[in-house]
Amino acid sequence: MVLEAFQLDGKKALVTGSHRGLGAAIAVALAKAGANVGCHGRDAKPGAAFDGIRAIGRKTFYFPADLADARTYASLIERTVEEFGSIDILVNNAGMIRRAPATEYSAEDWND
Repeated sequence: MVLEAFQLDGKKALVTGSHRGLGAAIAVALAKAGANVGCHGRDAKPGAAFDGIRAIGRKTFYFPADLADARTYASLIERTVEEFGSIDILVNNAGMIRRAPATEYSAEDWND
């Protein structure tokens, strides 16, 4: 099994954009491999990944914030270190989806 070769017991991870989609799947997979996982999302309430990590028995927390605001980065890192003591794995997954050709993006789209 793949997880036998991919053990993360005792590791501490932070996954941004883990409220749903690919980020949620990554967060749960890291927990299944043995890591404690901090979750981040823009929604006020934690998503299914947070519940899934707790069900696996790993330590987790949820940090709601919009990372478009650069002032939130330090708080997210501080919270993770406060919860886990350090960060071994960082998955920068947070992002935005624009369903249009790049040539049609406005300046605001690019700034987002």
